[in-house]
Amino acid sequence: MIKYNYINHFIRYKALDINFSYGYYNEQGELFQVSADLNVSKNYYKKLKEILKIKKTKYYPLVRVGQNGCDGDYIMLGNFDGDSKIVYSFGINDDVNWDNTLANIGYNIFMYDHTIENLPFNRDEFHFFKEGISGIDEENHPLKTLKYYIEQNGHKNTKNMILKMDVEGAEWDFLETVDSKTLRQFNQIIIEYHNILKAGLGDKILKLLAKLNKTHQLIHLHGNNSGYIIRIGDKVFPDVIEATYVIKDRYTFEEDPEHFLPIDIDVPSDSCRPDVILGKWNYPMV
Repeated sequence: MIKYNYINHFIRYKALDINFSYGYYNEQGELFQVSADLNVSKNYYKKLKEILKIKKTKYYPLVRVGQNGCDGDYIMLGNFDGDSKIVYSFGINDDVNWDNTLANIGYNIFMYDHTIENLPFNRDEFHFFKEGISGIDEENHPLKTLKYYIEQNGHKNTKNMILKMDVEGAEWDFLETVDSKTLRQFNQIIIEYHNILKAGLGDKILKLLAKLNKTHQLIHLHGNNSGYIIRIGDKVFPDVIEATYVIKDRYTFEEDPEHFLPIDIDVPSDSCRPDVILGKWNYPMV
């Protein structure tokens, strides 16, 4: 993931009643202008909040898993009992701290990233493949479906696995074709959503988020502060959102209308910029 060094001059525009910014970033001494093609439908953002409603899981706390203290760690449900000790981790880059933490408590990590040659380091619990996720299986292509990888690894009948996906937008193709039977094999799903604000994707995003809601309950959201952010009144929407889900049929949930984001164990993805204050996220838009 490219880390942008934003300078402090941003120009403020207004589209309908949605405020957004564009500015410039400095990469290796060269200045580039940032522009945005954003979804300006207030109705879309209202539906987005409804679909991304957070509930509290009874009896289990949220915990931060990883060793970075920044981007690359993930918020998870603090219940690892009864898991199969199998993790599918898509999108590695140069950071295996989250994977390493889970390996330390007995998990085997099946790791996929077609953009790198090797892991930063290896251990017996790491199983790395220079392949990536897709919505379809193509012969002689490095991108395949989750179902394909599960069958290749002999996990077709394995339940209570963990899935992590940070794949820079490919998550939407994955969600478009994955079936509910495959999703139900995972106790926890940690997924980073990209292009939430992008024009033209709204209907697809809402449809696919609703699809995941059929099998899993959203229990945490964190706004990634390295991308675009817009405000609609007092509501904030980032272009990149980190989401944590747990399977519905294994847990009991409570409504949490006052839930405030970020929570105390969240940290900014980019430590050089302030965190995204989503506030009382479950409050509906007017």
